[in-house]
Amino acid sequence: GIIVEYGKKLTLRAVLKDGFEFVMWATDITGNPYTFEAIESVEFTPVTKEDVPDIDSVIVTVITDVKGLENVQFKINGDAYKYYEHPLEVDVDATVELLVTLSSGCEFGGWIQIIDDVENEIVSTDNPYEFSVSGTMVLKPKVSFGSPNPDPTPTPPRPKPTVITVNVSFDSTIGGDVDAYSIKVPLNSKVTSNGDTLIFGSGSNAIVVKAKAYTGFTFDSWSIEDGNIMADCNVTAKFRAITLVNIAVEVPPIKTDYKVGEKFDPVGLVVIAEFDNMSSMTIGYEDNNGLLTFSPSLDTPLKASDTKVIVYYNGHSADIAITVSSDSGDDILLYIIIAAIIVSVLVVVAFFLRKRAAQT
Repeated sequence: GIIVEYGKKLTLRAVLKDGFEFVMWATDITGNPYTFEAIESVEFTPVTKEDVPDIDSVIVTVITDVKGLENVQFKINGDAYKYYEHPLEVDVDATVELLVTLSSGCEFGGWIQIIDDVENEIVSTDNPYEFSVSGTMVLKPKVSFGSPNPDPTPTPPRPKPTVITVNVSFDSTIGGDVDAYSIKVPLNSKVTSNGDTLIFGSGSNAIVVKAKAYTGFTFDSWSIEDGNIMADCNVTAKFRAITLVNIAVEVPPIKTDYKVGEKFDPVGLVVIAEFDNMSSMTIGYEDNNGLLTFSPSLDTPLKASDTKVIVYYNGHSADIAITVSSDSGDDILLYIIIAAIIVSVLVVVAFFLRKRAAQT
């Protein structure tokens, strides 16, 4: 304390450490600094509080590396149970409920609160344990391995909680279909695409859905990306029309040698069509249903200058080599015989003319 003259004016200032906030003087005076006139003995005591910043969310952590613990589930504000995998970031004043599942023969002993990495007292023996969050919490389930004096009629083990599932529905664009229209998978299942196949989960429990393209179409893509399924969803299989890129003669027609004036005969011809998705198909003349056309047409007589016939299919073409001869072998034989006859006649005429000349 200090002694001052009566009526003298004094000013008091409370200097605080970092992290504290001035509230008032114990005499219900809130000013800091505070100036007053000394007219009587008086005692001043500063009232302070820690300066705690406003927070909207906090972290709740559960230690799961505990022998005998199978899993921990949680739900927030009455929502459905979910499996615990990571620290939970929740709103201040949120209601959290924790549920542990233990291995056979183990007993739950309560929830131990951990402060500054040190195990403290058990805050609850409830399972499930429901509490309101006011600050950061670290909890560890206490597990023991059976009782030294087992009950002759032990309580049956708690059934495992029902696995939460989500619905995945499927549809497709024009050009194909899928082999399943709706499936159920566990929440957080991994989905992986492999071309026209989707795989949900892994191992022996995996569910496989395949896309099937119709003739003239090919699979393009899925509307879902690889990742994890966290809610009900719809998946679309997308298809597109395939594009013809080339045709070629796979098997030539039976007849390729012609005489002038004959018409092209494509019997036996087989054309192979190649598409942009690396697929192909063969088209035989006998079953092409008019899809193949030709130049010269099948009604046009062939000329000696024709060396090929062009076959067309959907805007693409390929050449068929042919040979067109102007004379046949029979015609040549006929010409030889006629020439021989003419020569014989000329010989006879020459003989008679020489004989007549000799007589004169």
